[in-house]
Amino acid sequence: MTQRVASIIDEPVRGSIPEVGFLSLPGIERMRAIMDERTPLAPVQHLTGVRLVQVGHGSCTAVMPASPWFQTQAGFFVSGVTALVADFALGGAIMSALPPWTFPVTSEINFTFLRPVQVDAGKLIARGKLIDAGRNQATSEALIEDGDGRLLAHATTRCFIRTAEPQEVSFEAKASQTYDSPDPFLRPIPDDLLSPESLRDLSGIQLLRSLSSGALPAPFMMLTGLFLNFDVLPGRVASPFPAAAWFQSPAGTIYGGFLCWVADLLSNAAATSTLEPQTGTAALDLKVHFLRPVLPDSSLLYGEGEVVHGGKGLIVCRSEIRNAEQKPLVLAVGSFMRRQIRDWVPVVTA
Repeated sequence: MTQRVASIIDEPVRGSIPEVGFLSLPGIERMRAIMDERTPLAPVQHLTGVRLVQVGHGSCTAVMPASPWFQTQAGFFVSGVTALVADFALGGAIMSALPPWTFPVTSEINFTFLRPVQVDAGKLIARGKLIDAGRNQATSEALIEDGDGRLLAHATTRCFIRTAEPQEVSFEAKASQTYDSPDPFLRPIPDDLLSPESLRDLSGIQLLRSLSSGALPAPFMMLTGLFLNFDVLPGRVASPFPAAAWFQSPAGTIYGGFLCWVADLLSNAAATSTLEPQTGTAALDLKVHFLRPVLPDSSLLYGEGEVVHGGKGLIVCRSEIRNAEQKPLVLAVGSFMRRQIRDWVPVVTA
């Protein structure tokens, strides 16, 4: 197994989750409290920079900087990075319709990717809209675009509605803590994480083996602690990573958008392992099922990606995340189109 090296998530976690009195608010007021920062930022917000900028009845908009830390070793963003901002908007649109002491639990999120996320994206914007909210389940959709208004993806979600036992407590506003150094997403990329100028002559499996050995840097791995264990076979990859508190959402569990991103990274890596030199992939879609809650208990999670169909034009991959007892937590299927690459893009450092 690849030895995990130190990463940003080894630092003391920043942020916290709301106290139980938060649930006494109607859903729309909970989302407004998060937007106005009348409750501390969640750890995943400190890690990624995702913020709410609009909340209405049945609508929610989230924004996140397209930080260079989200790049792969080749200097591009996988399309699943849109999940980091989309899940806030999707869940917020549903939350806005809920009464006190009820909350959504994500069952699935589906993405249709429309164009790649460019390194000059600036920021990612997800505009969520409620489709329907019933007693037991609710659905919403979101459009994700970049800072120049380029439409990147369309997403939908289905959530189960759960009820907590009401308590004799009320919500009390509490400010976020301040820190002496910038949050991770704001920091410059260290020089030792810069990629070689060109990777075009490497096959996919050569690239992944170089990544596993540490010969190639990857900003997203240093950000998340996701270090790929590539005793690589064509069409199959594996990766352990910690259930770190840094990935915690305001709900107290590992953020679903983060797990979607990891699932897409695993599928993308599996597809990449089958590529010839000067060939890449373009993501088409991603369907993610959440089977069990994932708790931020610092235990080791195990991710795997495999190719289930590798045609001349279309690659279909399956990815799975399991806990230490090998119980499945997340199951995803994604598809990719093979494409020629003129040259790799250098990593952007700021």
